[in-house]
Amino acid sequence: MSIEMTHNILMLKGPNAPEFNQDDEVNFGNWFTYSEFQLFNIYFFIHDGVFRYYVLYFGISILGYISQDIYYSFHLLDVINRIPTLQNVIKSVTSNIGQLSLTLMLLMIIVYVFTSMTFFYLQDNMYDLGINAYDSDIVGENNCLTMAQCYISMLDKGLRNGGGIGDITESIHFNDQREKYFIKLFHDLAFFVVVNVIMLNVLFGIIIDTFASLRDEKAIRDRDMMHVCFICNFPRLEFDKNADGMEKHIEKDHHLWNYVYFILFLTSKNTSDHNGIESMIYQWYNEGETGWIPRQKAMCF
Repeated sequence: MSIEMTHNILMLKGPNAPEFNQDDEVNFGNWFTYSEFQLFNIYFFIHDGVFRYYVLYFGISILGYISQDIYYSFHLLDVINRIPTLQNVIKSVTSNIGQLSLTLMLLMIIVYVFTSMTFFYLQDNMYDLGINAYDSDIVGENNCLTMAQCYISMLDKGLRNGGGIGDITESIHFNDQREKYFIKLFHDLAFFVVVNVIMLNVLFGIIIDTFASLRDEKAIRDRDMMHVCFICNFPRLEFDKNADGMEKHIEKDHHLWNYVYFILFLTSKNTSDHNGIESMIYQWYNEGETGWIPRQKAMCF
C-alpha cells in the first residue's frame, strides 16, 4: 500500500484496522505511517489532562527534593482534584476567563485614568509616612515620583484598601487650597465608587454567579441521574406507579452498559458480518441518529 493509503486507513480506522494486521502482528507497511502512529500516541498523552496533572505533581516533588521543602506545600492543592465542589470553584473562574480578563482590563484602564489625574494634580499627596518610620532618619516616601510608580501604587494600595486611594493620600486643608481640595475630593470619591464599589463587585459577581450556575447545573444533573431513566427518559414516579420500580426497570430493560456493549460490539465486528438490524443500527450510529434508542418507550408499561 502507498503512504497516502495507509495514512487514510490510520485516520479512519485506527491502528487496529484489519489492513494492518498480518499474522496477528501489527504492520503499518512503511516507516512514515509507523512514525505517525507513534506521534499520535505522544500527542494523546500530552493532551490528556490526567497525564499533565501527574507530570506537574511529579515536577513539584522533584523541586522539593532538589531545592526547597516549601515546594511540597503545593501538593496540598491535590484536594481540588478529589472534591467536586472545589472543582466548581476553579471552574467558576476558568470558564469565564475571557469575560473576567476583559473586565480586569477595563479596571486597569480606569485606574490608569485616575493615575493620570493623581500624577498631574495630586502628586505631592501620594506620600506614605509608614515607610521607614522606625528604623531610619528619613521618614516616609513619595509613591508617585514617576508615572509607572504612581500606577503601581494605585493598583496596589487603591484596590487593597477598603476606602480606596483616599486612605493613603494626605489630607488637604479646605481654607488653604480650595481648588486642590475639591479635585482630591472628586478624585477619591470617584475612585472609591467606580473602582472599589462597581468594578470589583462586577468581578466578584461574575465569579459568584458562575459558581451558582455550576452548582445548580450539577444539582439538576444529579437529580436527573437519580430519578430519570437514561434510555427511555421516563421519571421514577412513573415506574413506582405503573411498574415494579425504577431499579428493576434499569436492571432488566434499560441497563445503560448493555447499550454501550452493543455499540462496542457493532464497531468491533466486521461490517460484512452484520445482520439486517445490526447494519441498520450501525448506520444510524455513524450518522448520529438516535431513533433506534427507545425514547418514551418501556416494555414494563
